[in-house]
Amino acid sequence: MIRGCVLSLLLFAGLIVGYYKWFDQVFEPPATYIAAGVVGIVVLCCIGAIRNAFTARKELASISAARWGKPMVHGATVAASGKIVPVGQSLRTPFSHTECVMCEYSIAKREYSRKGGESNSTADDYTGFLMTPCVIRTANGDVRLLGFPLLEEISETNLQSRAAVARARDFVQRTEFQDCTGLKFVSLFSVITDVWSDDDGLVSKNVRITNIDIDELFPPQGDADEETEEVDDFENGQGRYERAKSSLKLTEKSVAAGTEVCVIGVYDEMKSGLVPPSLSSQPNRLLLGTAAEVESRIKSKIWTNILGGLFVLLLVHAAIFAAMKYYPQIPDVKRDQQQRAEQAASKGDIDQLAPLVRRGFDINHRDAEGRTLLMRTTNPAMSTWLLAHGIDANAVDKDGESALIQTARFRRMEILGQLIEAHVDLNLRSGKTNLTALGEAVASGHTEVAEILRKAGAKDER
Repeated sequence: MIRGCVLSLLLFAGLIVGYYKWFDQVFEPPATYIAAGVVGIVVLCCIGAIRNAFTARKELASISAARWGKPMVHGATVAASGKIVPVGQSLRTPFSHTECVMCEYSIAKREYSRKGGESNSTADDYTGFLMTPCVIRTANGDVRLLGFPLLEEISETNLQSRAAVARARDFVQRTEFQDCTGLKFVSLFSVITDVWSDDDGLVSKNVRITNIDIDELFPPQGDADEETEEVDDFENGQGRYERAKSSLKLTEKSVAAGTEVCVIGVYDEMKSGLVPPSLSSQPNRLLLGTAAEVESRIKSKIWTNILGGLFVLLLVHAAIFAAMKYYPQIPDVKRDQQQRAEQAASKGDIDQLAPLVRRGFDINHRDAEGRTLLMRTTNPAMSTWLLAHGIDANAVDKDGESALIQTARFRRMEILGQLIEAHVDLNLRSGKTNLTALGEAVASGHTEVAEILRKAGAKDER
């Protein structure tokens, strides 16, 4: 189980990183973090469903073998199908006193809101696992059940009668519980592992999880032997017992003797029984019904998990592709990105502009006057970055002027050198003044600029 949890966490982390890098091509934080986390969880669940389907296929083979009475092989994962019966005497559940071969129980104090509604945060105060030595009567003989199985198909019974409350109080008073309160709560996993890995078929594990006082859990009440199904009424304040009774949550899961079951586990020939697989990292599994009934349910589960998992994966990724395609086209998004890019170019803020370009913003974007980002910047570092990322250095604005013409006019020496190295058109004429960059430099009295342009190959005006 620990190995499975670690692998799941690693897979989840990998999914988050992968989807974050994908989403980061279009979306911006914090949306990328949230989307990566949500999609990662959904995809992990889909992968888990598909993986469970393949695991169920192995179980299906074991159940089919049990259905046809094939002999069990030592050390193999097998299914034992038949009626489950005690080797000796049956057990009785602690609250309902129902005969059974095994049961889980829990006792919890309900928490209520001021309006009388039950809180969803109710946690167990006491819990336990009880099992008497029992066998499954298969077509090939009796098979012992060693280790408390996972009762995944057993419905939970919620008891509220006076007699059940009285029995619960008596049970708590006369039973010795293992203390797992406070910091000892971490030992609860060890307790459960011990229950799963039991090797003699006799289980009696009773655990105390909180430090609640028994008189607080079971306040004084009326005649405990009288059965009642009365419901507490917080509005008109009926008697003290009804309030105390309804503040308890008593639950049981039990398997009666003679129930048709299929139990999946590892067959131990020396013990003639089923032991938990993988060195008790997970329990045996008990499924209700004959082998044929369980086989039918598992087949349905396999197809449901595979088709459901694949359908959700397809749906999620179709939604992602659609969102990534249309999000940049949203008018408000485009307008915001354009404003931020123009401001970044004007301020020379590469850190603000770089993520926008990485997410698909057009580096050759023009503002309302037709100016490119290169025309807007006076920062040499920004112009270097723009040229390195493929901006069109020969583009002209609405007046037909290029970045080189404007650079020569305003004597931006560093940017001038960068543009010459980028092999821009040195003789392009302004649509406004009909002058080249060299003509602008001469007209503006920038002799140093003019000399640099001549050396680069610019032609004088004629």
